[in-house]
Amino acid sequence: MRHFFTAHSFAISVPEFVTESDRLIRGELKANFIEEVNSCHRALCTIIQNVPKELIPSDPNTIWTTYGQGAVSRRLQKALCALIDDRIAAHYSTTRNSRADKQRMTSCSAKNAGAWLMAVPQTPAVTLSDSDYRYAVRHRLGLHPQSDLPPLCACGELLKSDPGHFHSCPKLMPRAITARHDTLVQILANMFKRAGVVNIEVKCEGETRVRPDIEIILSDRSLLVDVAVVHPAAPSRRSHVALAAARDIENAKAAKYRSVALERGATFSAFIVESYGALGGQGLELLKLLNSTLNHAPARPFELSERVVAETFSVALQRGNAFISHTGSLAARARAVSDTVSSNRMEEAAG
Repeated sequence: MRHFFTAHSFAISVPEFVTESDRLIRGELKANFIEEVNSCHRALCTIIQNVPKELIPSDPNTIWTTYGQGAVSRRLQKALCALIDDRIAAHYSTTRNSRADKQRMTSCSAKNAGAWLMAVPQTPAVTLSDSDYRYAVRHRLGLHPQSDLPPLCACGELLKSDPGHFHSCPKLMPRAITARHDTLVQILANMFKRAGVVNIEVKCEGETRVRPDIEIILSDRSLLVDVAVVHPAAPSRRSHVALAAARDIENAKAAKYRSVALERGATFSAFIVESYGALGGQGLELLKLLNSTLNHAPARPFELSERVVAETFSVALQRGNAFISHTGSLAARARAVSDTVSSNRMEEAAG
């Protein structure tokens, strides 16, 4: 970790010591400055394998030639940080052999997975409470949602080996998991309404007929959309390929609603989100359609800008995740208390 921060300080300080080169030549700078440059250079070469010569010279003594004449790239720090992140991720994947860990890392690296981390809390729609933020971070890091949880979930499954169990627990499906789904459906429908779509029809609660969550009627076509959230690190998911879980659900939804779409003369699209925040391919295309529709609207408010739209979905997902984590934790603790009481009563009866 020390090398990580040293490398970052090197990237930040390059413009500073380039402008001081004349003073260095005149001997006005102390020798420890040169040693600091050499130390940063060694740190970068240690943490980054096969350092690109166009970014970092192989010899620290040629630093002035490489970065002189104002040739320092403004994207140098970003490029170096990307290389460092890749090295850390590669090291992590070799030291952590858990299937779930690898699936989590892959999903967290996908597009939009970290949008909630970059959201500026300017409106309630892109603001997470402290509690929700803690749950979101713990989920992203592969930790249990709370410390000192009982060994068993309310459904009877062991929690120790699966920190994200609540996100695929059947016991939580009727309430917490469904509530997260319904929130995303409402957000997507409301955004298309504000974009001036001709008509939006949302599936009613308790409706039994087979139909997707949303029907979007545009001026030139009709679009059926079904929303789902999938946990890519669930025990039933075996693939380590990016967005494999999202694609599996997209294919299942397409097979389920193909006949419905044909009957209505509509196009079907599955809006699938992985629990870590990554959007499936069809979900990304749907957001592109929303963005294009908003661009043709008379006026586009700030809260419907392309960046804020992505952040709104991301934050809403994390709120839903937090509700699931909190509900699951309470249910697990309630079961533990109930089991203890039952055990005590049995001991008293036996005694």
